[in-house]
Amino acid sequence: LYQAKSIDVRKEPAVHWRTFDSHYCDQNGWLSDDYRALQHDFAAMTVKAEEFCNSRRGTWDVNMTWDDVEKVDQRGRKRGAPTPEEGRLLGSWTCAMGSPLCDIGYC
Repeated sequence: LYQAKSIDVRKEPAVHWRTFDSHYCDQNGWLSDDYRALQHDFAAMTVKAEEFCNSRRGTWDVNMTWDDVEKVDQRGRKRGAPTPEEGRLLGSWTCAMGSPLCDIGYC
C-alpha cells in the first residue's frame, strides 16, 4: 500500500492522473461501500479481490502483454479518462498479473 499511503491528494495539484484514476477506480467498483468497509481487513480484502477476478474470468485475455494494455491506458490518458470498457480491461489486467489488491488499496 505504499502508493496509496504516500499520496496526499489534498496537497497534490489537480493533475490529469487524479481524474483518470478516479474513473478507473469507479469503473471497477473499487470505490463502493463494499470495498471501503474492508480497507482495514487484509484477509477479507484478499477474498474480495479474488471474487473480483473470478467475476472477470473469460472477459480478458490471460495472454495479454504490457504493450496491449499500455495502448489502452495511453488512449484513455490522452482523453483524460478511460472509457468504461477501457477501465474494466485495465482492472482485469491486474488480475492477469496476479491480483488487483494494490490497485484496490490505492483506490
